Amino acid sequence: MDPSDIQRLRAAVQARLDALVAAGDDVVQRDLDTPVASAADQDEAPYREMEQALASSRNRERAALIQQIQGALRRLDESPASFGDCEDCDQAIPVRRLELMPWTTLCVRCQEARDGDRGPGRRRKVTDYT
Repeated sequence: MDPSDIQRLRAAVQARLDALVAAGDDVVQRDLDTPVASAADQDEAPYREMEQALASSRNRERAALIQQIQGALRRLDESPASFGDCEDCDQAIPVRRLELMPWTTLCVRCQEARDGDRGPGRRRKVTDYT
């Protein structure tokens, strides 16, 4: 990978990290002044719990992505020459894959091997959806 690719990927990784940090956590605002919030409404309670569970899930996913992105920035700073090499097979990860997911550490083949067999009946190709 040439230095211009590294520089472009670093800018993309940093921009993604900045956007995630700027967006902040998902927070569910509770309207305590509404009659629903002040009364024990059996229909509203599950809805509020679902909202909170979704926000928590999104926050965990966001935190995990931030850690992956910070790892990519660390790898770019510590060893730019080996950035983009698959950590399992040491082959170069295609630049297009790195453009889409600059924090990835595996080539497609090694990622598929780690993910394992998806089992029968699961769709694996884009053409399965058309």
